[in-house]
Amino acid sequence: MTDTNRPGRVEIHKQERLLDDFFKVDAVTVSHEQFLGGMSPPRRSLVFERGDAVAALLYDPERRKVIAVNQFRLPTRGKGGGEGWLIEAVAGMIPVDKEGKQLETPLQCLIREVREETGYQLTEATPIFTFFSSPGGSTELIYLYYAEIRETAKMAEGGGLKESGEDIEIVEYDIGDFFKRLAAGEFQDPKLIIAGQWLMARRAIDP
Repeated sequence: MTDTNRPGRVEIHKQERLLDDFFKVDAVTVSHEQFLGGMSPPRRSLVFERGDAVAALLYDPERRKVIAVNQFRLPTRGKGGGEGWLIEAVAGMIPVDKEGKQLETPLQCLIREVREETGYQLTEATPIFTFFSSPGGSTELIYLYYAEIRETAKMAEGGGLKESGEDIEIVEYDIGDFFKRLAAGEFQDPKLIIAGQWLMARRAIDP
């Protein structure tokens, strides 16, 4: 199938908001054009609207350290052996207004999140990929970056916003140890895994 004749028609038969809180859940009955022609039967799906997010792999080239964060994530408790704590790339949600319009650019959001979580002040970052975190049920789009930091850019303690209940541990890995752990499958955060593999490939091409 070529791009000129790909399916493109979508019909929304019914849409109902089931949850309207910090996160939102809609029940949508939809039909879509099929690859072999014609429209699919109407099907009810749940759509989890949690907004979009940014994330970054931080690296200090002078100390040869990868900087990540460790925090409690309730949905992971009972799975993966971490008892609820997860090593992750620095990340955060892009704030929106009541109409869903983003109040910060992804880079602005990233700069703020990096300072809040680690205390480092970013001025620039390299985009890696933009991807859907779980397209079968969520609208979340993640903007993933790579950013280099220096000890001289450490402007605050980090650890997250205490008034919001954040409790974040800053974790550092020697670059060689990080790659060994990555290859051994020790990390369970996809943002950290994807960015780590990108960095590994980049260093193999341009060591």
